Amino acid sequence: MTLGDAVRNILSDEPKPLKEFVLKTEFENIDIIPNNDSYALAVRDLLKGVMAGVNSYLFLVRELSPGYDYIIFDTKPSVDSEVQQALLASDWVIIPMEAADDSINGAGNMLRFVKGCHKGNPKLRVAGLFFNAVDMRTTTAKAYVPQMQESWKELMFKTVIPYSQDARKAEGIHEPVTEAFPNGKVAAAFRELLKEVEERVG
Repeated sequence: MTLGDAVRNILSDEPKPLKEFVLKTEFENIDIIPNNDSYALAVRDLLKGVMAGVNSYLFLVRELSPGYDYIIFDTKPSVDSEVQQALLASDWVIIPMEAADDSINGAGNMLRFVKGCHKGNPKLRVAGLFFNAVDMRTTTAKAYVPQMQESWKELMFKTVIPYSQDARKAEGIHEPVTEAFPNGKVAAAFRELLKEVEERVG
């Protein structure tokens, strides 16, 4: 079962309960609806649903939220109709970025996009932005990190996730870095980021 299957199910004539598409994980209180390459095919159906006035992400939230404290949509970093539907079904947005021109420009575009989506979803707010995979030894990082923390002030999370092979290795073995390398600097940074997120979104 994948997110693509769930989307097609929502748009079918006889939809199944969406909880049937939720998979348990090995981690307590964390379930997922996984995604894969087949979702690209489902996007076409999702956009057909949009034209018919159906927001599949909103259906997911409405049906599944009674059983969860948080529902997280991990979207691609784009400003398009698919991401718009996720934003219209969300309360908060967290925007990661790297210390590079294209990533920072992309984060600025996303902030403007979120502002536009706020008209269709007044509850939508930006929880914050954070720097990810940053090597503070580089010239660009030394320039961009303090610059953006000053420019976006309260929107920026204080925690900066450092670059480390731990994250790459954890991704390769399909485990959270906090589980694969719990004592590493990346895991520690993500735990600090989580505290900041909890303080903002409750």
